[in-house]
Amino acid sequence: MLHPSARLSQLVPPPKGFVAPPLQTKVSHGGLPHRSLSTKAENLPDNFHYNPSQLTAEPDQGQCGSCWAFAITSAIADRVLISTGKDIPLSVQHLLNCVPIFDGTKIEDTCNGGNDIGFAMAHLPEDGLIPERIRPYKMINGGKNPNKCQQEQASESDYEVKLQDQDAYIITIPDGDITENVRNMKAHIYHEGPIVGAMKDVYPDFYNYDGVSVYSPAAGQTSEGAHAIEILGWGKNEHGVEYWICRNSWGNEWPPNHLPGMGRGWFYIQLGQNACGIETFAFASVPIVSGEDQESDQTDAYISNDDNDFIQPRGDVSVTISSRSRVMQIGLLIVLCILIAGFLRNKI
Repeated sequence: MLHPSARLSQLVPPPKGFVAPPLQTKVSHGGLPHRSLSTKAENLPDNFHYNPSQLTAEPDQGQCGSCWAFAITSAIADRVLISTGKDIPLSVQHLLNCVPIFDGTKIEDTCNGGNDIGFAMAHLPEDGLIPERIRPYKMINGGKNPNKCQQEQASESDYEVKLQDQDAYIITIPDGDITENVRNMKAHIYHEGPIVGAMKDVYPDFYNYDGVSVYSPAAGQTSEGAHAIEILGWGKNEHGVEYWICRNSWGNEWPPNHLPGMGRGWFYIQLGQNACGIETFAFASVPIVSGEDQESDQTDAYISNDDNDFIQPRGDVSVTISSRSRVMQIGLLIVLCILIAGFLRNKI
């Protein structure tokens, strides 16, 4: 694994034509229950992350303050893919249409007003989440939301992914010990999959991040707002600098560079120092794919410790696998049995 440079925040001009989306997101506890896995945080490797092949496509929110919806849908969809092998990109537009706004603003103003990440996690649609192919993203250029949730015509079968106990939870204790928050964040990522992270403060030099160093904001800057991201893992480079491995929702042109073997749109931010408030708020949920009960196959993640790189099966999340696949398998088995019987009859 190639680690990001220990030279913090190597600033470069942003990609040509790049315009950062509005930073209107807020972040709070959201009234969510706290769920700790810190008892499973012992003996975790120094380096761990999920591979690009295990994740859904790089998200691009465009000029809409929808980072909260992208972070939530990406983390949930990636947990589904990691646990089941089923690639089901989830509809961001469905959340923009149906999740209430934390301050009571009309839902049509989602792009301009953003939302509160914790509040949104606590108010995900009760019926479940809809694939992107059924309700595509329309807010790439920002502006007013032309659709309202009550106008949506979705059949029950459209809600392919639900949440376990229809619930989401907060991983961190916002006013708690940062070291314990880090342990719990790592345990959730390692044992269950990517999580929803929150940069409580985004500073101007983040836009000029180079993509191959560990980011830490320079002193003396003023926060421009909060931002929701997905946290995929963590690492420690040869200089002992620890960092979170994160995925942004600004498309694959930002940052301008990326490390070989790592995804586009990924960035690395200093771990253990609560840089940008990233260790104050983190959220997750356990997805369930509609259909028959069946244990999932495990998939692989990158793990490295003491310079011994290896691949280890991951995917402790218990899920139910969708759908028509089991029916198709049974049908094919019946056809195969008929063909074999016919072949044996002809031989006799």
